Amino acid sequence: MDLPTFNVTADRVLAPLEKWRYASVPGYEILSNDSSSNTERFLRDFHLLQQVAQLILPHVEETGALPTYIVLCAKGKAFDLFTPPELRDPNNSIGSLIISDDERSSLVVDYAGGGSRITLDGVSMPSDVNVFQNFQRAYFKHLITTSSSGKKLPPWFEEGILGILQAVEFDQNSVTIGEVKGRTTTAVTSINSEGENVSAQGNANAPIVLRTGGSGLVSAMNGQRLIPLEDFFSIDPNTPEGGERLKKLGGRGVYQAQAAAFTHMCLYSWNAKKQLTPAYYKLAELASKGPITEEVFKTHFKRTYKQAALRLRSHILHTDQQHIRLTAPKGKGFENPPRFEVITASDSDSSRIAGETLRLSGQTSASLTRLIAPYVRGERDPELLAALGLAELSSGNEERARKFLEAAATGKTKRPRAWLALGKLRMAEARAKARADGRPLSQPEFSQASQPLFETLKLAPPMSAAYEELALAWKESPAPPSQQQLTELARGAMIFPKKLGLIYRVAEVALMYGFTKEGRILIEYGLANSPDDTTRSHFSRLAEKLAGLQPSTPSLKG
Repeated sequence: MDLPTFNVTADRVLAPLEKWRYASVPGYEILSNDSSSNTERFLRDFHLLQQVAQLILPHVEETGALPTYIVLCAKGKAFDLFTPPELRDPNNSIGSLIISDDERSSLVVDYAGGGSRITLDGVSMPSDVNVFQNFQRAYFKHLITTSSSGKKLPPWFEEGILGILQAVEFDQNSVTIGEVKGRTTTAVTSINSEGENVSAQGNANAPIVLRTGGSGLVSAMNGQRLIPLEDFFSIDPNTPEGGERLKKLGGRGVYQAQAAAFTHMCLYSWNAKKQLTPAYYKLAELASKGPITEEVFKTHFKRTYKQAALRLRSHILHTDQQHIRLTAPKGKGFENPPRFEVITASDSDSSRIAGETLRLSGQTSASLTRLIAPYVRGERDPELLAALGLAELSSGNEERARKFLEAAATGKTKRPRAWLALGKLRMAEARAKARADGRPLSQPEFSQASQPLFETLKLAPPMSAAYEELALAWKESPAPPSQQQLTELARGAMIFPKKLGLIYRVAEVALMYGFTKEGRILIEYGLANSPDDTTRSHFSRLAEKLAGLQPSTPSLKG
């Protein structure tokens, strides 16, 4: 196969060989530039953390989650290289980076510095937050994000829960949730002649001053003012507008620390479960549907924003708590970790994971530079070729991408995105040739072009785009799909029930080839779940077309 060639010139410096360690566990590939012993220690802790997650988040499953890279950056400036330029800060590390598309995700963790001062997702944290807690937060965020099925959680709720999960402590036999270690100051309260609290502790806008230590959950608020609750519940810090508003209110770090403190107050303060806990979850449910007003807040918390802010401030200053201690399953302790094999990463594996992570973070040029180096040095692993093809495609180099993807397919790559990309390129070429000749696709053309799309369906994770592309391909097929082939296509609608565009396309194919029973099922589902009039009108037109067709034979089996 004629693969692309690369010339190393003065303006294209070949990425040097770097020493990384590699390990794999189900669902994860780990790349670490720490020592072998520290990497093994991480793997043992990670094995225990996964069991802890199953215990405290039983409804959050890793099954079906995206295959994930974990990149531990313990030496040099490795973490800065993976961090997008707009997030780099010479004074503080953002601590972790979670990036993904619909096929892969990557957790990049600043694993250097031991107990040095770091920031977590922009929150300045004290030295008692260790580097594994940095990973712990990133891991829980990864689990919550990949299991939420695209449902957007209110930012204050997500950040608050993550603050609690990051502080979870565990060992081989137990898990402690919601404990703030150390006692904070005892507040001195002054009352004026009208019976109002006029001390600093009674002023929700005064800076919070903690005179004794506490865990990072509490001490991160030291010297900070509370963000007014009307702003706290309305700001989305993940948007440019929200970020600018937060700069005027203390910054993202204050927001995240306040979210953790608010969550701790609602879930773990004395008697919280009687009123605060149900109010907290109800507010989160309402916030996921629309804006929160003070009137809505007061209905459930029985407090105005000002009263709630004073209660939150008091909780931070002298934390009362009822933390939870869970024993491991069956009282026998968590299972011991298996023997992990940490090896020196091959040039292909280290460059592939690094390059893919750079691509996911939007650094396309840096990704190509990292991926090209082992290729020039002679590596031809099909997974490296697949990554190179995808990176070239992201750079707009379709011809070069096609050559790499064809070679990766010949090597039986296990990357569904690579097969999907190849199928799209082949179909585009076949369509263009047929249209230039003024004719439909021939059967050999359709079979050769669509073959990668069928391969995509055999691999994990399933991709909705693969089913959509296959539906489009079937509309141009010179021969109808068999019952089995339509069943396979319709399986995509069952895997992705919220993708109404996909369901519409599959319904079109079903009606086009006379599978009226299958079409009816899909159309009825689309009509029942259409979120707006435009979507409903599309399915209504299919329903009208269905009414003019004769019913077919057997319906689809799920």
